[in-house]
Amino acid sequence: MNRKAVVGFVLIVLFSVSMFLMSAFPEAVGSHSISSASGHTSSPSIESVTVKDTNNDKSVTMDLNAYSAQDHLPNAYYNEMMGLTLTQNFTSLAYNVTAVAQTDGYGYGPAYVLNGLTDQGYWYQVDICYNWPKPYQIGGYTKGFRFGYEVWDPNGSSIFPTVLPCNVNFSGPVNGGDSVLLALDFSSGNVTMYARDWNTGSTAQISYYAYGATYFVGLTRRRSNSNGFFTGLMTEWYHVDPYYGDIQKVTYSERITALSSAWMWILEFNSADRTQPSLFSEKTLVVYSNPTQLQYFSSNGTTECSNAYEFITGMGDAHWLFDFDGTE
Repeated sequence: MNRKAVVGFVLIVLFSVSMFLMSAFPEAVGSHSISSASGHTSSPSIESVTVKDTNNDKSVTMDLNAYSAQDHLPNAYYNEMMGLTLTQNFTSLAYNVTAVAQTDGYGYGPAYVLNGLTDQGYWYQVDICYNWPKPYQIGGYTKGFRFGYEVWDPNGSSIFPTVLPCNVNFSGPVNGGDSVLLALDFSSGNVTMYARDWNTGSTAQISYYAYGATYFVGLTRRRSNSNGFFTGLMTEWYHVDPYYGDIQKVTYSERITALSSAWMWILEFNSADRTQPSLFSEKTLVVYSNPTQLQYFSSNGTTECSNAYEFITGMGDAHWLFDFDGTE
């Protein structure tokens, strides 16, 4: 058979098979409709979907283009955290962070997180994440920068959001190297989780019940409570394999209120099996007698430093990391 005849025969066979599958297994080939952001019903080729969280009566629009498949990508279970726990109490928290677009060899990236533990024991997190892992059942990661948030109850359980991963679109673009404000504040009986890109003006915001809380609690005797909750900053990164190395430099800053002291800490654990001990977990309490002098802390290949106004994770160029345009 000549090439044209072969191609024609193959196309006929493929068409026949697809027609059989659509008639025999309609649920397997996308026959279900879904409500798009415009309110119309359409096929699963839509670009976004709006889902309501019944626990908080909030609607969140998810960008489905961000969930393109990464074939055969293994799940990232090893959670590396580089943190700074504040020792003072605050009625509001606001830090600027550099949106560094960095990934590991599998394409997974970090989250830059502001954390607030309230006087009622609830834990609020707001972050900007890059190439953040999807749920393990789906696999892969969500491409680009996204707004993240999560709320945990005093028993250590995540209670919000309840229906989708906390990767939400900003109102506009966020680019690598931009300065992004992360903020937690009490307002009208809620805690507001807010982010703003100072370079592009893009924002994202969501609120959740405060449960009567009025301030965020600093910890003077330990880096976190028994649930791992704390008030402060954290660079968090899930890896496929145990990781012992540094990351690109990420700077958090707040120029108004000088910290008196803080816990610097670095840890890593297998999130798929919490019965296993941490791969490593080290901490140190630092006192900022000289508010502008950076104090350094290192563990298992990772370095961080801080003073009364800044917290920096990573010391620069790790050889395996990629910058935001995908080049080495």
